Amino acid sequence: MTPEGWQQSGIPVTEGDHITVTAGGKVCVDMHSIWENVERRLHYENEWVEKEKIRRDDPEETRVPKQFFTKEERASLILTRPWVGPNGFSLDSYKPSFRSRREHYLIPSEPAGGLVAGIGGKNVPSSGSLFFAGQHNDSIADKSGELWFTVNDVQFDDPTNRELFYDDNIGSFWVKVIVKRK
Repeated sequence: MTPEGWQQSGIPVTEGDHITVTAGGKVCVDMHSIWENVERRLHYENEWVEKEKIRRDDPEETRVPKQFFTKEERASLILTRPWVGPNGFSLDSYKPSFRSRREHYLIPSEPAGGLVAGIGGKNVPSSGSLFFAGQHNDSIADKSGELWFTVNDVQFDDPTNRELFYDDNIGSFWVKVIVKRK
């Protein structure tokens, strides 16, 4: 599944079914910061090419710009919201753009960027039928319907653009589901 909003799984469940979810993969919930880091790295590289007269297309050249990056430059290239697995970011270390957005996450008490599941029908699941799936979860279906998946990200309450904060997400999780009928 991709981290760009709710996705239907096509897996029906009945209230009382035992659901086992196992997941892997990586997503980034801030593609913009990746782009900024790439731009910053290219800027540093170009500066060091000029300063050290590094010859880009010379097969005899053995130096590369990264050898000259300062400690500060290296530190500035570390993503504040890096790629993350299905368990998401620890709430203690995750650095959202606005701390106040935390309450607007799909499940505010669970790690940002982590795998969320819900039981819905033709429409996305309601907040009452959601559970944090993460890398592994065993749960009992609290209602009948179809399993849906997404990542724990900011929910936007504008019905014309509900997935606004999912637009800058990238990557994918693979998800394996086992349903044992009640």
